[in-house]
Amino acid sequence: MREILFRGKRLYCGYWVYGAYIKYHDGKNYIRPVECEMVRVCGYEVDPATVGQYTGLDDKDGVQIFEGDIIDCNNHGYEGVAMCVIFYKGSFLVHNDKTECSEEYAMALRYGFDVRVIGNVHDNPELLKEEAK
Repeated sequence: MREILFRGKRLYCGYWVYGAYIKYHDGKNYIRPVECEMVRVCGYEVDPATVGQYTGLDDKDGVQIFEGDIIDCNNHGYEGVAMCVIFYKGSFLVHNDKTECSEEYAMALRYGFDVRVIGNVHDNPELLKEEAK
């Protein structure tokens, strides 16, 4: 069974936090670390634009892959092509402006053909504009 985990950037300091995602009726968004049971006491308010879900997959170096991550998809002629992980029509897929989302990319993400996390769209958007190193 896949681990359900989210990450988001804290509003006041910009640090990434990981855990359960909670959106309150007042519009505030929190990430509560898994080990904490009291949300408003130890939950962190996050920017909702940065919240992404864990795909349940790790890259070739053991780094967890989240929605919004930028990966180097080093397979099937896509060596050095930076792609963004997105959630689209019920699946985690990868794409960039030069490619279409497809089952082939979903399979690359799922089976990890030399997939490596190289950044994310919030901290490193420039990686999608240039080739991955």
